[in-house]
Amino acid sequence: IDTLVVMIEDLTGAANAGADDDACWNGASFVLGGTGIWQNEEPFFIGGVFDPTQVPAVDVYPLTICAEQCVNLCDEVLITVLDTVPVEMPDDLELCEGTPGLLLDAGPYDGDWSGSDYLDEDGNWDNASAPVDTYVLEYEMTDPNGCVTTGAMVINVNPPPTAGIGP
Repeated sequence: IDTLVVMIEDLTGAANAGADDDACWNGASFVLGGTGIWQNEEPFFIGGVFDPTQVPAVDVYPLTICAEQCVNLCDEVLITVLDTVPVEMPDDLELCEGTPGLLLDAGPYDGDWSGSDYLDEDGNWDNASAPVDTYVLEYEMTDPNGCVTTGAMVINVNPPPTAGIGP
């Protein structure tokens, strides 16, 4: 008598790509978990790491993972790459030392200013206290998609003009 032993393994759920997700086009790379072996190799997706700065366009990217033992057991996750809203920055400024301060306005969404001790997070520039120098100021905002965008501007604080007596 010959004996044939058949082993049946429960492989349901052996490949799990995880939940669909969103990523900002300018966002940081992130690792997709999942159970199995990722099938995609793209400039924006290598070894389970998704880099939204490398995608060719704002779009939905399907990524497939398959079980290690049965490559026909696969799961897919959709990564939606969201467009980012650019920051609308004021023009660079040339100011004279000691002149009154001003309120810098950027947008289109609320955010925070940084880059100098003479600037508060609301954009109030204290020119009366700022010494002669060049200041690079940054504005960071979060758009309705949750994407963070930054912009920068320059303020040059120059010495006040001096009055001269003619020849």
